[in-house]
Amino acid sequence: MAIDPKFFKEGETEFSVFYPRGYVLAAFPERATADAAVAALRTAGFAGDDVGVIDGADAIARHEDYQDQRTVGDRVRQFFAGLYGDESALLDHLLDLAQRGDAMVLAFAPDDAATTRAASVLKPLGPEVLVKYGTLAVTDLR
Repeated sequence: MAIDPKFFKEGETEFSVFYPRGYVLAAFPERATADAAVAALRTAGFAGDDVGVIDGADAIARHEDYQDQRTVGDRVRQFFAGLYGDESALLDHLLDLAQRGDAMVLAFAPDDAATTRAASVLKPLGPEVLVKYGTLAVTDLR
C-alpha cells in the first residue's frame, strides 16, 4: 500500500533522503502488527490522515526514486551528514528491514505530547525501530 506524498505534512525528504520531519516511525516485521499499530494509534486519538503504513517494497521504491532525483548539492550534503550524524546508519537499517519485508508505521506527532502518546502506543507492540524525526535530529524512542 503506497502512501501519497501529500500524506507528509512537512515533506518526506531532506536533501533527497527520506526524512519525514514531525513523524514517529515504527518498523514491524509483520504487516498484521503494523495494521494493529495503526488501529491502536487511531484509538489513541490520532486522525486517520495522520497515520499510515509503508510496505517494504514501497519504501525501497521510494528510496530509489529519491536517489535518482538527487542534485550535486544533495549528494554533498548527504556525504557530510553521513560523517556527522546517525541518520545514515538509520536509513541503511530501515532499508535492510524493508528488503526483509517489514512495514513502517508513520504517525504525525508535531509536538512532545503527541510524540509521547505515539511512543506509548507503539512500544508495547515491540517495533524493531521506534524513532521520531525532529527538526534537527532523529530521536530513538525505545
